[in-house]
Amino acid sequence: YLEIYSEPVDGVETNGIDLVPRLYGFSTISLSTGPVFYISVGIPTDATYTRAKRMLHQNLGLLAALAIVILTLDWAGNRRFVLRPIDNLVQAAQALADGNLNARSQGNCGGYELNMLAGAFDAMADAIQTREMRLAKSAAERDQIWFARKSAFGAIAQISPAYLIVDGTVPRSKLA
Repeated sequence: YLEIYSEPVDGVETNGIDLVPRLYGFSTISLSTGPVFYISVGIPTDATYTRAKRMLHQNLGLLAALAIVILTLDWAGNRRFVLRPIDNLVQAAQALADGNLNARSQGNCGGYELNMLAGAFDAMADAIQTREMRLAKSAAERDQIWFARKSAFGAIAQISPAYLIVDGTVPRSKLA
């Protein structure tokens, strides 16, 4: 009880006479001439903190469950809206680099920025494919392209004679 008398406080946590940790609250009853009585009440700390500990454990459990849900949603969203579209763009770029001129992004890539990147990639691939289609690598290849083109027009005329076919050419010097 020396803790009670050593300084003026309203409560203290200490072991009781039975060596059980207790939370003590005390007060003085005084007259005009000075303190007359000291009153103290001790409650075992287990009983005092049981509800608070239970609430702490419940709140920590809910917080942990919420963290798991948020991390799972973040992982799934990251896979769906960032990693998968980037993987698709990388695969399309690799296919284009390997010579597949039909390689394109897979459409909707998630966020605005990735859609812009996919659109720019598709425009670049279209430009490369158009350029590759326009330029023959040799005179023999150019003759082969012209033969196939002329044969295709003749075949269309035989399939549907009602079509009006107009064939025009652009000189090589005018191609950019």
